[in-house]
Amino acid sequence: MNHCNSGLAHGTSGSPQFTIENQEMADKTKDNEAKVAEQYNYDHDEVIRAIDANDMEYLRTKLSQTSPIHIPHTAEIKHDHKKNGYEQVSYKWSDSGYNYESRWHAHTPNAPEYSRDTWVVERVRPGIGVGKDARPRIHEYLIRNQGWVRDELWNRAKGARKIGNESKEQRELLDNGHWNVD
Repeated sequence: MNHCNSGLAHGTSGSPQFTIENQEMADKTKDNEAKVAEQYNYDHDEVIRAIDANDMEYLRTKLSQTSPIHIPHTAEIKHDHKKNGYEQVSYKWSDSGYNYESRWHAHTPNAPEYSRDTWVVERVRPGIGVGKDARPRIHEYLIRNQGWVRDELWNRAKGARKIGNESKEQRELLDNGHWNVD
């Protein structure tokens, strides 16, 4: 019998169940969203001006505050003008054995009409190939109301959206994994 250790709890139906860790992360992100809405007046043009001026202080102290998860002050910041014609700012850091990346990006050319500037948050726990502590690599995305989900689900949904064949569940996964800023 093959057994897949996905890191999720499985109920009697065999479907992944919402874990305590996912619930805690959902609660934290809900709290952070509320704080952002109350404390931060988001201005797309101000972000673009900061990127153009290479204003790292603005990116570190203001834009990072709109992320759905806390970005430590020590995070590495990188900003790009993508060849498809949109801006992206990436924050990377490590915590508790995971490598995190929280990416802000302006509306992308292939995104649904209703989308706006958004955040995408992912984390990777590197695998260990051999020995008594061997474990597989884990790559996950933070999804509103679900917590962390495996990248296989995310990538399938992205592929389906790209060819115009996404299911309702895949659309919801991608929409809830793109955290609107404003």
